[in-house]
Amino acid sequence: MSYEEISKVHKELGKLMEEGFQLGQKATQEFASQNNISVEDLVGGKVDPMMLIKFYRHLSDSSGIIANEEIP
Repeated sequence: MSYEEISKVHKELGKLMEEGFQLGQKATQEFASQNNISVEDLVGGKVDPMMLIKFYRHLSDSSGIIANEEIP
């Protein structure tokens, strides 16, 4: 079920899912650019296993930073 379909039922949840998807996309593009690899290779797992570990840490850090900024 896509976030568009979910937002028809629950607008706020659909919006949160869309924001999460966009954040993940941006973080993936940033990481690939910083490490001179293609997004396709990164997402397809065609990189060194240590690079994948660093990538997942980057995603986690990116999500945490955004979440912390939203805390009043």
